[in-house]
Amino acid sequence: MRRRSQSGREASVSVAVTARERELLRNETFASPEYADRLREVGGEFVGRFTASDLEDILGHLAAAANHAGRAKLREELDVLYERLETLEAAALRSRDAF
Repeated sequence: MRRRSQSGREASVSVAVTARERELLRNETFASPEYADRLREVGGEFVGRFTASDLEDILGHLAAAANHAGRAKLREELDVLYERLETLEAAALRSRDAF
């Protein structure tokens, strides 16, 4: 059973990405376009809130895209984004488990 916060919703964390990272998520993975659409431009970067479940799904799509990338530069960009979001997923899990 999933733990929920007191408000009944899963805890979420703020995610900030560059325009290029948003483009990678939207155009280079099979992740739901809803994830990229959730990111809003704020001060030159794109910001949105995601649950640990959302981030786990995104990470799976990023890993698959990186593993099948034909270009080394693209694979590297996807790997960098994966590592950053993986850290945020761990933070979201800690937040979720705190309730």
